[in-house]
Amino acid sequence: MWRNRRIFHVSLDRFPHSMPGMNRSRILLAGMSAMVLLFPRPGHADGDPVDTWDPNPNASVNAVEVQADGKLLVSGNFTTIGGGSSVQLQRLTNEGVPDPDFFFNDSQFTVNAIFEQEDGKILIAGEYFDFMGPTVGRVDRLLPSGGFDNTFSSNTDTNVEILAVAAQADGKVLIGGEFTEFEGTARDRIARLDADGNLDATFNPGADDDVTGILPLADGRILVWGDFATIAGAARDFVAILNEDGTIDTSFDPPAFTGNRVLDCEVQPDGKILVGGDFTDIGGAARTGIARLNTDGSVDLGYDPGSDGGVLSIELQPDGAAIFGGNFSTTGGGTANNFARVDVDGNLDMDFAPVGTSSFVREVAIQPDGKIVVSGDFVSAEGVTRIYLARYNSDGSVEEELNPMSNNVSQVTALAIQPDGKTVITGAMNEVDGEVVNGIVRLNQNGSVDTDFAANASVGVPVNAIAIQEDGKIVLGGEFFGIGFEDQNDLGRLNGDGTVDVDFDPLIESDTMIVSNPEIEALAIQPDGKIIVGGHFHFVDSVRRNNIARLNADSSLDASFDPNADDEIRTVMVLENGQILIGGAFDNVGGSPQANLARLNSDGTLDTTFTPDIDGSIFTLAMHNDGRIYAGGFFDVVDGMEQEFICRLHMDGSFDMTYTPIIESLEIGAMAAQANGDLVMVGRFDMINGLTRDKIARVNKNGLADLDFASSANINVNYTALTPCGKIMIGGQFTSIDSESRPRFARLTNGSAVQSLDYMDNGTAVKWSRGGTSPDLISAKFEISSDNGMTWSALGAGSRISGTSDWELTGLVLPEQQNFLVRAMGRANTDSGGGVGGSLYETTKLMWIEDVIVPAPVVVDNSAAIAVLQRKIKRVKSAIKRARKSGNRNKIRRLKKKFRKFRVRLRLL
Repeated sequence: MWRNRRIFHVSLDRFPHSMPGMNRSRILLAGMSAMVLLFPRPGHADGDPVDTWDPNPNASVNAVEVQADGKLLVSGNFTTIGGGSSVQLQRLTNEGVPDPDFFFNDSQFTVNAIFEQEDGKILIAGEYFDFMGPTVGRVDRLLPSGGFDNTFSSNTDTNVEILAVAAQADGKVLIGGEFTEFEGTARDRIARLDADGNLDATFNPGADDDVTGILPLADGRILVWGDFATIAGAARDFVAILNEDGTIDTSFDPPAFTGNRVLDCEVQPDGKILVGGDFTDIGGAARTGIARLNTDGSVDLGYDPGSDGGVLSIELQPDGAAIFGGNFSTTGGGTANNFARVDVDGNLDMDFAPVGTSSFVREVAIQPDGKIVVSGDFVSAEGVTRIYLARYNSDGSVEEELNPMSNNVSQVTALAIQPDGKTVITGAMNEVDGEVVNGIVRLNQNGSVDTDFAANASVGVPVNAIAIQEDGKIVLGGEFFGIGFEDQNDLGRLNGDGTVDVDFDPLIESDTMIVSNPEIEALAIQPDGKIIVGGHFHFVDSVRRNNIARLNADSSLDASFDPNADDEIRTVMVLENGQILIGGAFDNVGGSPQANLARLNSDGTLDTTFTPDIDGSIFTLAMHNDGRIYAGGFFDVVDGMEQEFICRLHMDGSFDMTYTPIIESLEIGAMAAQANGDLVMVGRFDMINGLTRDKIARVNKNGLADLDFASSANINVNYTALTPCGKIMIGGQFTSIDSESRPRFARLTNGSAVQSLDYMDNGTAVKWSRGGTSPDLISAKFEISSDNGMTWSALGAGSRISGTSDWELTGLVLPEQQNFLVRAMGRANTDSGGGVGGSLYETTKLMWIEDVIVPAPVVVDNSAAIAVLQRKIKRVKSAIKRARKSGNRNKIRRLKKKFRKFRVRLRLL
């Protein structure tokens, strides 16, 4: 399962009265009768412009569990959820609707706990109501489709209900609860089963009260928590660690708790344990609701978020921050209504979920794309109506339907995504979502206007291209006159707060004998910070540069780079090896004939080994994960063969004839590559391979339109980009998407995005894995911080793992026995209509590496054995000589065979 952790619940009758609104339902994964999907909801397919996430169950939700693919297992007391009729157990897609591929039909099974195994099978545990007998506890295993796994024993009953279930790395199954017997064999509240469901007779720790949570640790030990005071024969208040054989781990001995129970635990990379629950003191240290224990069980006195109420659920973000939910109103001295985020030192993030939820939060779960799902007894989150279930963006805003534009926006001309998930949009606009803007706006993750940015930012029109720098500055290119009150024409740069960067002021001019006004049409930022600009111009800072130039990071002209294209450049892509693809409407580069698409070496000279033959203009580019190149534009012949509007080329520029989508009407204007190999295309087309696809489509790597994605725009879509969570941003001249009013800009649903960052091979490498609808990247770099992100040092540039969307950096020596952060940053394999890579993404992971013990080499004294073999070889040689004199060929053959055998043994020694 995604987080490789347990799901559990706690009985209401042991929960304090300070938690209002509780009923006999279970806390966390609790009180779930089997759910049967009666009919699926048709809405919210991929491409839907109504992209809000609001399953809107008709009764309380007690738990959600995130699967590895981003889908959610949901439980509660509802009978409808996501627009479909269900009975208390359901799996939701990333769009928040019932998964039609999941069908669980056993109304007698009340599911209290769920655990997804590595193979995708699902362990469930709880109560089973037998019409012909008593109610018993039961554990079972489901197939990924929701049906029962017949390879798992059907004899898995306990005398009382099971509250927790988890799987070890070896496939054995751990269960905890209120029971004292398993299939008639004494087992006090905790037991282990073999992978087939039969009782493991070697494991019998026993606890004196309920075990409500179980978490197998990476080293084979087992973290357990609940209401108990003794376990495995040892005194342990509420939390303990067992050895793999079920004996108590004497190295972990927390002091006594004052309170009722521990409700949740999370283990940090360094082995420290966050504990949440109903307590006010641990061993004399005042700790209300949440605390951190050191690896020996002692209280970490430097960590005290200081909640004023109970904490029911804790989740760790990859960067080490803890998100927790419960029934509290303050944390760390600040307002935090039932939901909060604290950093690795326990300090409250004041900007995260500032309003919180209207009532307590039972469960927190983090999706692979970084979004956060919460369930509980609330009816609103951040002031937005959300009944029992809500999804937050990673910045702490509630995910809402995005529809900010109005009739005061006549056209969107460019867009790009920042690493924090905010979207920068330019166009003919003076008002967005009721806020005054001037040609440019930045939207927060929930679609609201970033008002601090809007107060500073102003730009003329049109802006054709946007590129986000690593330092947060924003480069703009187009045919505009002025940014803010500064005389930056056609090319300029804003600071991250929207103010003008007055130190960036290159002079772009045209040869008036050729064109009256210069225009920048494409931007690309190299890993070294240099900026490539393409368009229709002839001078940069009064130096001749025909249609393409490179600027140093300080905006001065790079005198060493002069490709000299004879006509306009429409798009630019910097490749992983430093080479540069350029597309446009030119006929030659550097005095050599090469039309419309060319590849430059890093110094700007033409790469003559790349010789595509395309008969029309190139507007947009993207890269397949194996190095093949997608080119879109206005053309109809490639390598002498008919192929309109899009093609895929091999690395030498020759036509890939296995990729031949049929695009009808007009051209493709922009493309975004997904990690799963699909391409999102926008433009002026209306059909692909005979299927209606108005202005937007998702196409797989074989050139076939995705049947599950059928969005349509009423007028042209000119620009696109993917958010970090895989949703599709589009801009253009349209006013509606799928008959929903969306003036000029929209965000579309798009399946699940997954990613992870971790160290490999004992800290000698790092790997950034990306999948699903995550944006594919054209470059990646890695950095390290040992001071919780205050300062960063470069680790180096990553390399794509061939044929995948994953990136790695090898040859490292990462620190051991200390916390450190690794940050991965990458440029999008997306051409938003003005160059590839303008959008920038990042993720951060808190890491800890144990001492890597390299065994000392074993020195073996082989001298005696060598001497014996040498004597044997000498004797065989003498015997061969005697056999030759006698002419005994058979004996000679046998002796030679023995001689070779002795020689091989001697070499091995």
